[in-house]
Amino acid sequence: MSRPDRDADTLHDEGAQAERTALSWQRTGLSLLGAGIVVLHAGDELDTPLRLVPALLLLATGALVTGVGAPVRYRETLRDLRSGRSPVRMPLLLALSLVVTVSALAAVGIVVVHAV
Repeated sequence: MSRPDRDADTLHDEGAQAERTALSWQRTGLSLLGAGIVVLHAGDELDTPLRLVPALLLLATGALVTGVGAPVRYRETLRDLRSGRSPVRMPLLLALSLVVTVSALAAVGIVVVHAV
């Protein structure tokens, strides 16, 4: 029984992993955009300009992640996998987590104030 070409299989796996990474970044960006729209709508009746801060932060981060982050991470993941390095970028993940957490806390505050 002949064995399939390992290089072709490895390249296919790398491409699939890079594509899954890019798709997850796109889903994250679209979720952030959706959350930003919800926060913008929820804070619409509040009489303070600060209500725009979390919404704009979510919208800007979502647009950046979707439009720039996903394609960049695809190329970087493919490059890293081909060279044998780990594609994980911990500082990038921590920065994105911090922005999302701060925005989410501010958004929850706006929704709670709006509900009261």
